[in-house]
Amino acid sequence: MDSLAIITNDDQNPQDYFDLAALADMVAMSPRTEATLKTSSRSADDPTELFVHLQGKCWADALNRLYQKPEETRVWIFREDPSNDLRKKLNKKRVLIWKLLPLHASIVLGAPPFLIIEILKVFPEAARKKDQRGSLPIH
Repeated sequence: MDSLAIITNDDQNPQDYFDLAALADMVAMSPRTEATLKTSSRSADDPTELFVHLQGKCWADALNRLYQKPEETRVWIFREDPSNDLRKKLNKKRVLIWKLLPLHASIVLGAPPFLIIEILKVFPEAARKKDQRGSLPIH
């Protein structure tokens, strides 16, 4: 159990632990087929269990869920702006406040490096996916 206390240290910045060239190589070597690129979306009101564990910073539970349901790494979780005024002003059907894949969420929430690497192993293409602001997960 002592090792779990170490990996849940909120002071760690996962970006400090990555060799960006190695991550780029991992993504570049991953097969790029329609099946590997396909993602789906769910509202933050009905998130995947993986996302719930990431959001709660329950890293061990997130890792277990990742192994049980690896397909959840491909699910965008989004929050829409409920304001009709903003939608009308921008003349759009919906306005996203944010959208995150588990890779994005794990980095933003300060997940331990081993969990981020496991997410990348399951869905390396996530490193190429941009959020609603056009940012890649590592930014």
